[in-house]
Amino acid sequence: MIQIPQNGRTEDERLSDFLLLLYMIGTHHRQSRRYLGITKADKFVFLAEKRMIDNCVQGFDYDFYRWNFGPLSPSIYADIETLQKTSMVTRGANIQLTERGRKTLEDCGSLFEANQVVVACIDEVVRRFATKTTEQVASHVYEVEIEYPMGSKKIRDIPRGWELLKKLPVQKATRRFDIPESWKETLELLLDIEYADRLDKTLTQPSAAGAHPFGGAD
Repeated sequence: MIQIPQNGRTEDERLSDFLLLLYMIGTHHRQSRRYLGITKADKFVFLAEKRMIDNCVQGFDYDFYRWNFGPLSPSIYADIETLQKTSMVTRGANIQLTERGRKTLEDCGSLFEANQVVVACIDEVVRRFATKTTEQVASHVYEVEIEYPMGSKKIRDIPRGWELLKKLPVQKATRRFDIPESWKETLELLLDIEYADRLDKTLTQPSAAGAHPFGGAD
């Protein structure tokens, strides 16, 4: 049985992946009412990351492998699950932002503005494919050519289990998604599942009407 390895990411890479996933989900639903399931989201990230790598831009940091339905990155599935558990995105099959997810994107607006070169790659993919069905997006991806040890081939012709895309090494990047140190602690807290669970319980208690989750007084 072929086993797909989990790619190792630094904490900075993990945080940028979470933010860019949120951005991609929000951008998709602003442009289209089409269903956004995990398969379609996986393909969107693949197309955006390939565009980033082709332009020496470090944004998404996922490794992709040829699997049953084209490119697959197990880490995306794990990250979507974390976003669900921290109430950033809905738990249904159609992935959408929750109110907390929308508020996080809004609060991080200046980060996206400062990293326009990176988010532009996501914008271009979403603009082109947001109104397409999952099947149409998958069909397009199958036709993408990839360099792998046996030469250049379309993804549909590459055997299952082969690596299709590897995250761009830092030393090869001319631009990267930069998160200032002042933001990192807040983002790490927002993505902490135990903290999110405690916060949800606090906010649903009758006495929480005037509570301030991050402390402080009126």
